[in-house]
Amino acid sequence: MLFLIISLCLLCSPALGGKPTDRQERLGLLSIVKFANDPCGASNGSNGTCLAANECSAISGTASGTCADSFGVCCVLSIGCGGSTSTNNTYVAQAATTTAASCSYTVCPASTDICQIRVDFEKFVMAGASTTTGTKGQCSDDSLTISNPTGPNPPMVCGTLTGQHMYIDASTSCHTFMAVIGSTDTSTSREWSMRVQQIECSSPTLAPVGCLQYHTGTTGYIYNFGWVGSTVLGTATTPHQNNQAYSICFRREEGYCSMQYYAETAGFAVSPTTAASSSLFGDSCSADYLTIPGLQVSPGTATTAFVTAIGDRICGLAWKYPAGTPGASKTLVTFTKPFSVGVNFDSEDEDTNDSQTGFAIIYTQAKCA
Repeated sequence: MLFLIISLCLLCSPALGGKPTDRQERLGLLSIVKFANDPCGASNGSNGTCLAANECSAISGTASGTCADSFGVCCVLSIGCGGSTSTNNTYVAQAATTTAASCSYTVCPASTDICQIRVDFEKFVMAGASTTTGTKGQCSDDSLTISNPTGPNPPMVCGTLTGQHMYIDASTSCHTFMAVIGSTDTSTSREWSMRVQQIECSSPTLAPVGCLQYHTGTTGYIYNFGWVGSTVLGTATTPHQNNQAYSICFRREEGYCSMQYYAETAGFAVSPTTAASSSLFGDSCSADYLTIPGLQVSPGTATTAFVTAIGDRICGLAWKYPAGTPGASKTLVTFTKPFSVGVNFDSEDEDTNDSQTGFAIIYTQAKCA
């Protein structure tokens, strides 16, 4: 959508004795100014959408700074429980509370040219997955579900999601965000601020098809939903959630040919096993596991020659090679493109050796040799 502003420059007319400014001389006596509703950085540190001031007021937004050569305002919109929006860069928010409640938020497409919705969990705290026998790994107290009327729904999530994100295929209908705060946990303070971006079909920022998460850049960290730890690669203090099946994807950067993955022994605990501080690969992983196509032991430098593949699946209580052996964590690598990590957590986490904490992994792209 483009906003039109018609400006009549009467006071700058020589007949009235006014002296035109440089900007008025550029505009002339009558001008039509067009500007797009692009994302903008608000002066309060949030992200907004560039709108005309009256349009921002009409949707109950907050003007925070200017945009479009000061013809528009950076409009920040936040909706609370029961709210609805069709504006890009809307925040779905809940102030800190311990009170049980069910809240729905409705997000409708801004136009027919919206292909994806990106949800950034800028701050998100709920009660985490259950540790109680009979419901281990389930979001049995609090939960967040996001509907997709015309496509696959993302997995139900709970716990601390701050810093995580999701990509969802946009529907021509509206999406419903349903947040449930249970009554069992009365001590955890729940609070969230989710930034919802609507991505146009021609945008270069679209995630590849089938990717729930999409990372850019040559290095970063990936975690299971709900992961909480004292260090970036340390032991999680929460169990991973069950019933999770999704793909984490990575943009291959120019001049880079392989992807390396590394986890500390303390930061990787996936799948039922009694083998302490060791990894399993391939068909040995059948319940909870990660899939990394073309997974191999990392060579000293990124070469184009393949070494012996060890299977696409990895699980266990460490990030090591060979399978079942102690020792230091290993860097594993893949040359298979596009780069991706599949998360596969089944619905059963009742066994003593089956209730694990998940993964904290650093990824690094390596340059072509």
